[in-house]
Amino acid sequence: RAASQIATELIYRFGKCEQFWLGGRYNVADMQLAGYTDNVKVDRIAVSAGWYVTKNIMAKAEYVTQNYNGFKADDIRNGGKFDGLAVQAIVGF
Repeated sequence: RAASQIATELIYRFGKCEQFWLGGRYNVADMQLAGYTDNVKVDRIAVSAGWYVTKNIMAKAEYVTQNYNGFKADDIRNGGKFDGLAVQAIVGF
């Protein structure tokens, strides 16, 4: 079996201390699974914006869309799709 994956990310930081950012990610995996004659493909796009409130505290909002293509009709992933918004606060030490 063979598999390939491509991922890319772009981040723009701004503000007096570069404490804000806008970003985007794209990821696609293309592979042949056991029992499949054709390849399946999963792709994901994410767009985010965030703020480093302090050196150790970050707030972030991210919108994600993910699609599952090429899976067999009886596979639970057939036609699968995810779209959603996540809002997070992170404390790091």
